[in-house]
Amino acid sequence: LPHGDPFNGINDGWIGSSSETLYAVGGWIETNTPPASLALILDGNEADPVDFPDDQLGTQHKFFGVIDTDGFTQFEFREIEAVPPDELKYIFGDDFFWATAADAVQPAPLLAWNILAGTSQGGGLAALQASDDNYAAILSAPSGSRQLVGVLIIAQSPLTAVSRLNVIVESGASGNGIFGLVRLRNFDDNTWYTLGIFPVTVNDVRQYLLDTPDPNRFVRDSDGLVLAQIVTIGYGAIFPNGYTLRLDQVQVEVAP
Repeated sequence: LPHGDPFNGINDGWIGSSSETLYAVGGWIETNTPPASLALILDGNEADPVDFPDDQLGTQHKFFGVIDTDGFTQFEFREIEAVPPDELKYIFGDDFFWATAADAVQPAPLLAWNILAGTSQGGGLAALQASDDNYAAILSAPSGSRQLVGVLIIAQSPLTAVSRLNVIVESGASGNGIFGLVRLRNFDDNTWYTLGIFPVTVNDVRQYLLDTPDPNRFVRDSDGLVLAQIVTIGYGAIFPNGYTLRLDQVQVEVAP
C-alpha cells in the first residue's frame, strides 16, 4: 500500500535487484480481484517482458517464474490487467526464490519414453521437449472402475551428484475429474517415490515439482539416469469411455 497508479507509471507488484548475476526467479502469487494478469520484466526491459498469456491469476496461489541463461540483476513482477474500468487489481505474493550461478539448474535431457497404460494417439518424445501445443496424446485404458494413463520418462542427468532436482510437467485432458501424479525411481532402495499429486484439467497447466527431497537417491550413480512415472487417473463419468491425456512438456532439471 498505497495501491499503484499504472496510468501514471506506478505499477502494482514487486521489484528486486542483486549485486550478483541471477539466472532464475519465481514466486507464488494470487489475487482477490480476479481476473488479474502478470508480466515479469528483467533488467527493466519493458519492450520484451516475460508474459503468461494463458495463465491468469485467480484466488489460489499459482507459481510464476523464469529461467534466463543470459543472466539478469533486476526483476519486476508486474500486474498488467489494471485497465479502465477495472483499475483496482490486488495481487499477493509468497515464497519467492532466485538462483545465482552456484544454484544454476541444468537440463537432464529426455532419452526415451514408454507408455505403461493407454494407447498412443499421436506425438512422441519430440513433442515433450517444449511448451508449444505439440502434444504426445494417450487414450486411457480401463483399470477396474477407473481409467488410467501411465507413462515412463527416461532422462539422463549430466551430473551424478546433485543438490537439486526439479520436474516440470505440462498437461491437459479431454475431460474433468482427472488427477495426476509424478513418481521418481529411488535407486537407493529400488522403490518409487511419489513426488506430487495434482488435478489435470481441460486447459493445459504446468506443474512445478521443485527441490525434490534428498535428490541424489533419484540419480543413478553409474550414469546419471533418472526415471519418472507420470500417471493420470479418471473416475466417475470418465468410465467406461475414457479420456485423452495431452502431454505438452516434461522437463527434468538438476543443479550441482
